[in-house]
Amino acid sequence: LSCLASTAPLAKRFATTVPSPSGLANVTAVAAGSLVHLSVEEFVYDGVDIINVELLSAVENAMYTVGAYASWNGLLECTAFVNTEQDAKALRQGLTAAALPAAAPAITTLVLLDQSATAPTDGLRLRLRCTGLVTPGAPKTAVTLPNAPSVRAVVSASTGHVFVSGIDAKSANATDAYETLGAVLTKAGSTADLATKCHFYLRDYASMQGMYAGFYSYFNEQHFPPPARTEFTRVASDGCADCPMVVQCDAAAMSS
Repeated sequence: LSCLASTAPLAKRFATTVPSPSGLANVTAVAAGSLVHLSVEEFVYDGVDIINVELLSAVENAMYTVGAYASWNGLLECTAFVNTEQDAKALRQGLTAAALPAAAPAITTLVLLDQSATAPTDGLRLRLRCTGLVTPGAPKTAVTLPNAPSVRAVVSASTGHVFVSGIDAKSANATDAYETLGAVLTKAGSTADLATKCHFYLRDYASMQGMYAGFYSYFNEQHFPPPARTEFTRVASDGCADCPMVVQCDAAAMSS
């Protein structure tokens, strides 16, 4: 369980689940202050792209209901759980194409390894969670690294956030992923000292010990205080089948 909350007494606008016309996709949107949070579920639909016109329309309708008129161009980050690597690739391409090229969010796509345990009979094809800006034209910038072009950091100057896409860790303690994380945060005008939240997506429980050791060394010893942390198991990167984990962190942007 991983949750977000507002620190100020902001008026929360809530849209009950918005179904697509066929009923095969459900979208929930919650907006508070300058940010909107989306939760999307799409069921099995043979012969139709995982990102399709019907799904795009349902997401836009949910966002508009809570006043998030920035729509797809306002998305800052998205994390998706899918059943196959093919769906992961199609989803990444679809989300990127839905926004203007410079406005694409930081995207993390993960493949469920144990579908019998996570979704035995529900037929879900996609579980998608996104964070975006409410106001159209609110400033945001994106940076990448030459040696890691798949890693994208999106900076929201108006909300003071930096969202980083998931980083494949090849080492048992994720040392290589932390090196990349520190580099992309620096390029985005932040630092690992300002990390606020990290999600770790592990292939199996055997990777947990290495994850704990790496996290303690990097954050508790080198970049204290450590961010909030949540671990998920039996999921894998769609881009690195042998990687023991994917590291996905957000950070506060440095004040100018």
